[in-house]
Amino acid sequence: MCVTAQASRSLIVSSNKTFSALAEIFGNPVAVAARVDRLVHHAEVFVLKGDSYRLRGKREEVLTGSKTR
Repeated sequence: MCVTAQASRSLIVSSNKTFSALAEIFGNPVAVAARVDRLVHHAEVFVLKGDSYRLRGKREEVLTGSKTR
């Protein structure tokens, strides 16, 4: 699927796992390395660091005992 769309379309992939953690999830580090290599070839990778807005809201709910929305 990604190979056919690669030349003519944009593809956004989002994950809360690092590329190295994918080997643990899928169990085959060689296959994961090949797939990640194919996915990021000619790609722009953005790494966002910091607290999640969703989790920050949940943390506030737990601390105050009320919903923030």
